[in-house]
Amino acid sequence: DSYVFDSNEKHGAIILEDTDVIDVFSPAREDYK
Repeated sequence: DSYVFDSNEKHGAIILEDTDVIDVFSPAREDYK
């Protein structure tokens, strides 16, 4: 599954099983370069 959020939108998740999470920013955020 995948989800898309608007810029600066608060979000979170409750993980119920072992999970790999990948955060992707496009364009790349300056503070993560």
